[in-house]
Amino acid sequence: MNKYTVIFNAVAVLFIAAMVYCLFVGCNRQGIALQKLNLYTLNGELVNWDTLKGKTIVANFWATWCGPCLQEKPFLEQARLALEKEGVVFLTISEEDTTTIAQYKNQKKYGFTYLKSDNNFKMLGIFSIPQTYIINKEGKVIHSQLGGRNWANPESLDLIRQAL
Repeated sequence: MNKYTVIFNAVAVLFIAAMVYCLFVGCNRQGIALQKLNLYTLNGELVNWDTLKGKTIVANFWATWCGPCLQEKPFLEQARLALEKEGVVFLTISEEDTTTIAQYKNQKKYGFTYLKSDNNFKMLGIFSIPQTYIINKEGKVIHSQLGGRNWANPESLDLIRQAL
């Protein structure tokens, strides 16, 4: 093999490794622009982003069929209860149909704001769920969490409070 073949093969292997990483681990996007998404309430109303300006947001992308998403929900609810008086808004966003989301909501009775995205998660750069973003009052993502997390522990609550 000549020198150029070796270099080409090395670059190809690195490229393939990066693609596999993004597909199976997920490419963490710090720059998601939540305000640019078309999100709907379970009643079909388009979310008015002006009502959320200046608020700290925990945006959790999930699905009812996702085991880690469901395991994480009780911790998100505990965090919501601990932080609601501090003005933190918890949004749970799914790309599933509103009937499926509403059935889950009615079954579990969590106090989140449940939203339906008309954007495919993959088009948003979300290749794996759960994916949670903590967004500060200026609208900047200060933390992105791929995979489930205990959001009720002191470390996680402090992480969210950093966005206040």
